[in-house]
Amino acid sequence: ATMKVKSESPDDVQIFHPKASFRISVFVEKRKNKPDLTAENLLAALKKELAKQTKDFTVLGEGKLEGLTGSQGYVVVSFRDKKGIQLVQLVQYYVAPKACLQMTISDRPWGFKNLEPVIKKVHGSLRIIDPSLK
Repeated sequence: ATMKVKSESPDDVQIFHPKASFRISVFVEKRKNKPDLTAENLLAALKKELAKQTKDFTVLGEGKLEGLTGSQGYVVVSFRDKKGIQLVQLVQYYVAPKACLQMTISDRPWGFKNLEPVIKKVHGSLRIIDPSLK
């Protein structure tokens, strides 16, 4: 009840608490058919970029959601942003032939005290209704 929802386009939704650091964003990018694009490629590029642009970058965990087929995966990382604020971030990708879904959940580390159960709950609640992400 205290969370706010912001959507600048039909393909982009942000959920946040105005007085907290917790953020969820979901973005669907329409793309031309690129057979070489996979969730693994996107996650590798994300890790490389975060390691280059942030301080104290660490991968806390990564994997795939059981029961969800297709090119999908997630990574949980910890890092300091440009302002020196320590963050923990979960990023998940699902790549379909004509679109790519990216979900990011971020918070300060103390918001992720039960990190693994939080991730499993979020993953368990994510349902890909139409594999083409239309």
